[in-house]
Amino acid sequence: MSIRSFLLCSAAVAVLVTPGCTNYRATDYPGSVIRYEFIRRESEDHLRIDPITVVGQDLALHLTHHRTSTIHERPIHQKVKVYRVEGDMTPGKEYYEPVPGEIIVGRDTSRVERSSLGDLSNEPITVDGVECRSDREGMWIDRDHSLLSRFDDMSVTEVAFELRHKRMGGETIRLTRIELLQLIGGVSNSARDVGRDGLQVKVDLPDQVKPGETFDVLVRAENRGPKYTNNLTGRTFSRHAWLDGRNFYLGDLEAGQSRQFLRRFTVPEDCAPGKVYVALGMSDTLGVVEEMQARLALRVVAVRPEAE
Repeated sequence: MSIRSFLLCSAAVAVLVTPGCTNYRATDYPGSVIRYEFIRRESEDHLRIDPITVVGQDLALHLTHHRTSTIHERPIHQKVKVYRVEGDMTPGKEYYEPVPGEIIVGRDTSRVERSSLGDLSNEPITVDGVECRSDREGMWIDRDHSLLSRFDDMSVTEVAFELRHKRMGGETIRLTRIELLQLIGGVSNSARDVGRDGLQVKVDLPDQVKPGETFDVLVRAENRGPKYTNNLTGRTFSRHAWLDGRNFYLGDLEAGQSRQFLRRFTVPEDCAPGKVYVALGMSDTLGVVEEMQARLALRVVAVRPEAE
């Protein structure tokens, strides 16, 4: 109801009760809403996935729980009498008067509420159909390198995978090799004077392993030279498939900076005892780093049968 209408209400009433006044016609009108009557609520939970990040050296996704609710309700209006001079539709010539204690029920309406319910903590999810679980901070972390290992195939420039929650749906996530290098190794494409002088690489691996055992190989690199090293990457080469073709993303190293990268390997259950050999090749933006190639060996020992 407009301010002017309110100010004219008392005058309108006075005119209506004045003998001999012009004939007025009154109609019911829904005035301001005095309340809403709740009808029902329809809610749908859904999953939101933040852009890929890195925890330690592992790719990770942060998952959050969101809810969209549609609230259906019915507006209840103050009943108002509208008085107009019979036959006169000129704007501004109508007068309004609230009817105390009377209402008009309006048409059903709906509105949407969106809310964030925080981290999707300790929930079962699937990544490309493989069952796993988010942690208490709502993170899924690629600790077994199931995602990272897809980039060991050097012909792969982009990986797409689907993360889903049984009730909240999911989405397809894409990661390019360039994005991977930037995330894990801080690799940049800036034009800078690069060099290798003073670059040192060290490899840590166990002396011996058993069939079925999972072990770590850690590659450390330190730039003791005066220049910046760009996109330093290691790669294993072996005639044993379980050792061959793993990438180590050491990335960009400023002068005086060091980095390390870890990969996990699993010895096949049927691996024969004896020495196995693997070479680690290194390359950077300038090409292969010949002086950094390493030839490595570890011994597979037989598992002794348990005594009866």
